[in-house]
Amino acid sequence: MHQFSPDAFTLIELLIVVAIISILSSIAVPNFLEAQTRAKVSRVRADMAAMTTALEVYAIDHNNYPHRRNPNWQGGAYAPLLSTKMDDLHVLTTPLAYMTRVPQDIFDLKVPSPLNLIDYFDPEQTNVLASQTQGKEDAGVKLWLLLSVGPDGYIGVSQTGNPGGYPSQAPAVAFSIIQEYDPNNGTISSGNVYRLQGNASFAQAIIGK
Repeated sequence: MHQFSPDAFTLIELLIVVAIISILSSIAVPNFLEAQTRAKVSRVRADMAAMTTALEVYAIDHNNYPHRRNPNWQGGAYAPLLSTKMDDLHVLTTPLAYMTRVPQDIFDLKVPSPLNLIDYFDPEQTNVLASQTQGKEDAGVKLWLLLSVGPDGYIGVSQTGNPGGYPSQAPAVAFSIIQEYDPNNGTISSGNVYRLQGNASFAQAIIGK
């Protein structure tokens, strides 16, 4: 006859322990993911601050900001070509090192390295973006723009307002609804991390409010 040790756990006790561990995990994992996302957002903002310094020093030396356009850029083509990103932004690192490297966008997992950089719109591009968003020929907004896809991995949003903008959506659709990432809307919610020259907001500079 088998005798059970008085020190052994009963099945009920084991089930209680498993339930407690499950409850703690359900609390800890979301908090960890939120903390991880907040840390990444902070890093992106710090990288944008470094790019801001580099852009302003470059402008002092050249009396202009770097161009970030399509090779055949014409009024309506405000979406930068991914394939030219490194070519357009290399002026910040060579021949003069205004910064040691152009920071990667740690949220941009859809684009292979080295093209997954924080995106940059030159002032003319931002003006076209603002103009088309407002349905005007010239919105008069000529500020450079730094843009990270944010935790959802897209620029802008889909036509329904859900995550899923550019590049899966056409630029004219996705770029018409650019909003700032707000962690209060969820850890991985729609919206972009951005920085406009002079710390302007999209409401002030793009939407015109």
